[in-house]
Amino acid sequence: EEEEEEEEEKEEEEEEEEEEEEEEEEGIVPFPPVVKKLAVAMDAKNFNVLQNNGRLAHQEVDHIPKPNQAEGLGIEWPAQTTDMDKLKALFEEVKAKM
Repeated sequence: EEEEEEEEEKEEEEEEEEEEEEEEEEGIVPFPPVVKKLAVAMDAKNFNVLQNNGRLAHQEVDHIPKPNQAEGLGIEWPAQTTDMDKLKALFEEVKAKM
């Protein structure tokens, strides 16, 4: 029984490695697993990932200096209203694929 469990674990690891190799080919490697799953579920070939960090999120190194509102990297885009029914439908569609 113990040997069967070890064999199953080994098979799972091999499958995960194969998936990672496939993802490498797709160019989705440097992102956390949830981003990979979301990109695949949405069939996203081109996308941006915005990750906000801070001390409370356990960021240890300031990679891009942002000493104040005026200095450092700034990212802005215009706010838009959205159709909540369409957004909920998209959410359900993506959730079903993940």
